[in-house]
Amino acid sequence: CCIHATLSSVFWDQRGDAPVVSLNITCIKPSKELNLQFCTNALLPAGDFWDRRGDLPVIPLNRVQQELQCWHMPLLLLPGNHDQVDLGGLDHSLQPLQVAARCAHVFTQPTLFRDALWVPYRRDESVVRAAISAAQQQGPIKAIFGHADVLTAHMNASYQARNGLPPELFPQQIPVYLGHYHYPHTVVNTSIIYIGSPFQVSANEAGQQKRLLYLNQHWQLEQEIPIQVGREYFAFRLAGYNSHHVVGGIDGSS
Repeated sequence: CCIHATLSSVFWDQRGDAPVVSLNITCIKPSKELNLQFCTNALLPAGDFWDRRGDLPVIPLNRVQQELQCWHMPLLLLPGNHDQVDLGGLDHSLQPLQVAARCAHVFTQPTLFRDALWVPYRRDESVVRAAISAAQQQGPIKAIFGHADVLTAHMNASYQARNGLPPELFPQQIPVYLGHYHYPHTVVNTSIIYIGSPFQVSANEAGQQKRLLYLNQHWQLEQEIPIQVGREYFAFRLAGYNSHHVVGGIDGSS
């Protein structure tokens, strides 16, 4: 069987309360079912597994570790900014997951693996630039996976990033799959793809269709898979009012 991979920020926002912990476990299970349907060989979250920095509540940590102990499919993890607890990004909260899941590997440093460059969240543009340059010197790379702010990317449907890495920092001829912004989209005139969060984290994401990305052995996108888990938000306008109102709707995972 050729190597396939599912790329998604499947584990995105663990806030430490019981409803979100349940949602996170719900996100894990559709991913395991996807493995059976598509013969995937790996799951690749793109950062921000946790939302809290510095300390993790015991109950959600235990529940996630228990779930991951049952996994056999490779799990390749990139630390996002919410996972990291120091400015250099070397200390992060993905370390206990690597201990719990024997099939998990965490890319704490920029790493060239399977002809792709894996870049955890870095605040210093020169570090990302140097990592891309060093990887290209070793030969052609087929894709970049990362967690980053990119100028002109959309934080949501109405607001673009005013700070971050310049889009031209990334090669145009290969796909760049990023986590960080919750809005699923491709940055205009680039090959930079934001996967998006797997569920609507806040009212700012009302109406957004969430997804997983299914990649082939060359890291090319083969299919977008719509998913619906967790609470959904809906925007509406009242007669006589100019502004929109947002309400939380049904639990999509039920």
